[in-house]
Amino acid sequence: MTIHVAFLRGVGGPKPAKAEALKACFGDAVYDPVRPVLSTGNVVFGLGRKRRAPDEATISALVEAHFGYPLPAVLRTGEAVAGMVGDDP
Repeated sequence: MTIHVAFLRGVGGPKPAKAEALKACFGDAVYDPVRPVLSTGNVVFGLGRKRRAPDEATISALVEAHFGYPLPAVLRTGEAVAGMVGDDP
């Protein structure tokens, strides 16, 4: 299963998105498994019953529909994130 990581911007601003609410947001969209990373606004998730990987616009729209305000997203595969961490001196 391919794992994806959504880095959401603005989570700690005046309208915070708590970890449990982010988990519900992604879970309601049938992504599985879903694991928010503390209160960072980063969410690690699998595709669950989805057949295609989402793009950044899809994740941003999902979050905006759930919370009622936009939170821009940067999306990477878990493999890409692992590669970045592995390349860090």
